[in-house]
Amino acid sequence: MKKLMTFAILCFSAVAVARNPFLSPEFQNLLEQAEADNAEMQFEVGKRYYMGEGVPSDKPQGISWLEKSAAAGYIPAQRALGILFLDGDGTSVPANATKGLEWLTKAAEKNDLNAMTLLIALYKEGKLVPQDYAKAISWAEKGAVLGDRDAQYYLGTFYHFGLGKEKDISLAAKLYTQAANQGHLEALNNIGAMYFGGIGVDKNQVLGYTYWLLAKSLGSPHAERNLQAKAGELSDQEKAKAENAVRRLVAQMNGEPEPQAQPQRRSKKSKKK
Repeated sequence: MKKLMTFAILCFSAVAVARNPFLSPEFQNLLEQAEADNAEMQFEVGKRYYMGEGVPSDKPQGISWLEKSAAAGYIPAQRALGILFLDGDGTSVPANATKGLEWLTKAAEKNDLNAMTLLIALYKEGKLVPQDYAKAISWAEKGAVLGDRDAQYYLGTFYHFGLGKEKDISLAAKLYTQAANQGHLEALNNIGAMYFGGIGVDKNQVLGYTYWLLAKSLGSPHAERNLQAKAGELSDQEKAKAENAVRRLVAQMNGEPEPQAQPQRRSKKSKKK
């Protein structure tokens, strides 16, 4: 009898939640779809409960929905749970690095590039999990093949500094270039310095200046300092050439037609009297 009463209460509770007049019609609709095993809606409901978006915050309820969604194979839920369990939230989710890695790995195995990047960083730095260059490199190689700029940059650092790989400066430069051409700030700064110094590439100050200009335009204070330090080594024509190259790179990254080159300024030295 007791079991039947408990079952009845649980059934009633489920109906009450689904018809709760205090929930918005939009959330009611999401909840109904989540209860019908829609993994994407389960993730959305879980996220809203956890964050208190449009509903009263209920973190345990949020985690429960996220776990349902992740168990159904929904990648954003797997990634979100992986991040939550790695650090914990100090209240409803205790830190559990093993569980966090499991969920991130599940997402990465489905080619989720964000999960791959997290795994690369985790295994490389060895802060929340034991350092493991072999695993970091494995994920970096997979991500780089898929064209991910973060993975390309990380793989470049392994070859650049000989971390878990034999040092190969030329290959590092190639990988940095691939990432830089997609706007990766650290890669832009690194390959710029390599062109200025002729490290792993033929020395080309205009190209180095180009990559630093692009990095500066994307918000890198490090690139700005580099430009200030090296500005006196280039002529006005060389700087104009770099500026035109940046416009082409930006257009390429945005999938836009190549812009017309701006006329080059004459340097003071070549100016006719």
